[in-house]
Amino acid sequence: QLRQALELYESMGSDRLVEAVRAQRLLGTALARSGLAREGLAQVEAAHARGFAELSGDHPELGGLQTDLAWALLEIGDAERALPHARDALARLDAAGPELAPIALTAAASLAQAMRSAGDDTATEAAYRETIARSLSIAGEDSLYTGVAHSNLGTFLYSTGRTAEALAEFERGVRVQRAALGPDNPMLATALYNLGAILQDLGRLDEAEAAAVECLALLERSLGPDHPETADAQIALADVLWSLERYGEARGWFATHLAWLEGRGEGDTDMAVMLELRVLEMRCFDVDEADAELAAGELALRLSALAEELPADHALVAFGERTAARVAAAE
Repeated sequence: QLRQALELYESMGSDRLVEAVRAQRLLGTALARSGLAREGLAQVEAAHARGFAELSGDHPELGGLQTDLAWALLEIGDAERALPHARDALARLDAAGPELAPIALTAAASLAQAMRSAGDDTATEAAYRETIARSLSIAGEDSLYTGVAHSNLGTFLYSTGRTAEALAEFERGVRVQRAALGPDNPMLATALYNLGAILQDLGRLDEAEAAAVECLALLERSLGPDHPETADAQIALADVLWSLERYGEARGWFATHLAWLEGRGEGDTDMAVMLELRVLEMRCFDVDEADAELAAGELALRLSALAEELPADHALVAFGERTAARVAAAE
C-alpha cells in the first residue's frame, strides 16, 4: 500500500511533495520492521535527502525524517551515525511545539537506544527515564508508549546487572502493555519474554514458567506455530522447564524447535547442533535408565566427533563441554 501511495504522490508532482516524502520514509520503516533493514534504510535515506533538499529548514516533516533515519541506522547497528540524527530530531520536534510531541517521544526513544549502543550508560539511563517522563506527560500512565518505555528501561537496567530495578520496570511494562494491547497482540510477547528471562535469573522459576507459557501461547495465536518468534519462545520455555528439572517436557520443546529448523533447511546450522545436544542431554536425565544410558553414549560420541571436526576454540566445542559437564555433575 505504501508503494502504491508513493507512486501516486510522485505522479502528482511538487504539489504533493510532502506526502511523497512521508510515504517514502514510512515505506522504509515498514521494510525495516519486516526484516529488510538495508532496503528500508535506503528508502529512508532517499526520503531524507529529498526532504532536506526541497523542504524549508523548519518544516515539521524534517523532524520525522531525522527520527526515522536514526531508527533505520540503529536497525543495522550503526549507532555512531544514528546518534546525531536522533539528537537533531528531538531538538526540531521539541521546537515545533506540542502538536508534534508524540513524534518527539519516538525520537527520544531512538536517542536513548543510540546512546546505549554507543556505550554511554549514564546518558542512556537518563535518556530512558526522560522518555518515560515524556510519555507520562503526553499519553498518561496507562498508555502503550509508557508501557514500552518502562520495558526499554528495564532492558537497559538488566544489561547493567541491576536486576531488582529491572524487574520492577519489566513488571510495570507488562502490566501496562497487557491492558493497552489486549491478550493477543504480539508486541506484548517481547515484554513477556524479557520478564520471564529475568524471573528465571532470579530463581523465581514458577513465575518464569507462567510468563514463558503466556508468551508462547500468545505468539502461537497471533503469528502461528511456524513463525521465528514463536520458535524462539519455545526455546525460552524449554530453558525454564530444564531449570525446573522437568527434563521430559524440556526435551519435547527442544526437539520441536530442532524439527522446525530442519523443516526450513537449517538442520546443519550451529543452532541445530546445539539443539541436538540439548535433546541428548535431556534424554540423559530420562526416568528410563536404559534410554538414559544409551543417550549418554550417543552424547559422548557426538561430542567426540565435534572435537575432531572443529577448532578447539569453536563455540560449539565449548557448548559441548558445558553440556558434558552438566551431565557428569548430575550423575
